[in-house]
Amino acid sequence: MKKIILLFILVSSLAANAQRPHRDTTLVGFATADNDLITSPIVLGTRQPIEVTPVRQQLCFDDRLDVELIYGGLTMEQAMFMNNADGYIGYTKPGVNGDGPIDMIMPEIQDFNFGLVGFKGNIYQYYNKKDEHGAIRHWVITGNTETHKYVMADGLVNATVVRKNEQRTYCDGHAQAMAYKLPDQPSLWFMYGDHYPSELHVRRYFGGFGVGVVRADEGVYVVMETQAGNNHSILKSIDKFPVCFDPSAFVPAEDQYRSKRRTELAEEAAKIERDEEAVSHLNHCQAEKMAIINFEREQNHHALELLDSTKHGNAYQDRTTQNAYANMMDPLAMTQFGVLQCNDGICGCLYSLSQHADPITEEHLTCLREQLQRLVSLTQQMRDLDRQYAANPALANAKKSQLYLAEMRNGSCN
Repeated sequence: MKKIILLFILVSSLAANAQRPHRDTTLVGFATADNDLITSPIVLGTRQPIEVTPVRQQLCFDDRLDVELIYGGLTMEQAMFMNNADGYIGYTKPGVNGDGPIDMIMPEIQDFNFGLVGFKGNIYQYYNKKDEHGAIRHWVITGNTETHKYVMADGLVNATVVRKNEQRTYCDGHAQAMAYKLPDQPSLWFMYGDHYPSELHVRRYFGGFGVGVVRADEGVYVVMETQAGNNHSILKSIDKFPVCFDPSAFVPAEDQYRSKRRTELAEEAAKIERDEEAVSHLNHCQAEKMAIINFEREQNHHALELLDSTKHGNAYQDRTTQNAYANMMDPLAMTQFGVLQCNDGICGCLYSLSQHADPITEEHLTCLREQLQRLVSLTQQMRDLDRQYAANPALANAKKSQLYLAEMRNGSCN
């Protein structure tokens, strides 16, 4: 439905449909775009790729590719844009259910979502989101890859692939490609070039979503399709499409989050100090309340450490960074805090009952004791999950969250 709305906005915003750039499916148009790929300075190695900064004046592209993705029975169409001189690709959100790809870059619309992958390991996701006042804000998620590069890995690079006797035709019949495969893997790559030797010794790959262009010792080839079992990535069309995108108005989301979170933690720390001063004057349940304050202070310090750790490496591959994000909302800490609150509540009930009998307080005390037993048991279960999934904190937290939500369904004693 979002895609239909987006296309409606696009069509309505143009004076006439003829004003919209059309994909050139003629032989001349295909040959021009194909020539861009096979003569790419990045692929040929005659020019070094640049490091792409997330906020800059222009991101420009030479060619546009339509890619059909078939995964798990779901078919999507993906538009991919390539900069063949500086070495980066861009892509819009995929179209599903036959909607077709979003093949325009429109940062002014509310649903804008655009990804960028640089050859040197910069990965950015640009998107728009309305703020509380209804204004569109521009954000970019960097995953820290502006400073900690994503290490690219591709099965084709530095591999020797062997020709198979299978050919397929692509791009309205303009390209007939030959199948190649690694000897020890079932995946097939359909390569389009000017000759097809028995082996290709691949040295470089530039593209995305399983298609693109490779340089081999034997020549330069366009990867028209990647097939792995029932999953396919198919290059449907290539056309010359010079377009630029200005990301200068986009704000790094992680920087904004860290700044806001650091301010919140400073305010929480100040409140903890005020609470401690107030508790020091109490004449009952002081130990239970101090246990809560000490736990909050410990968690505040831990949260600051985690916040610093989110900058340790790139968020896609660095375990320390991933763990920092995963542990920011640890259900175990919330359960431990619940135990301390129960202890404080039980102490308060016992003190109140020592002053005068009250059936409602008695009932509340019983509820708190039952809840405390469940939370103590839940704490142990969560610690067991942490040990079981020590190598995957995100999965551990997901399972702990399920347990925590189940306990929340029991209701509160308040």
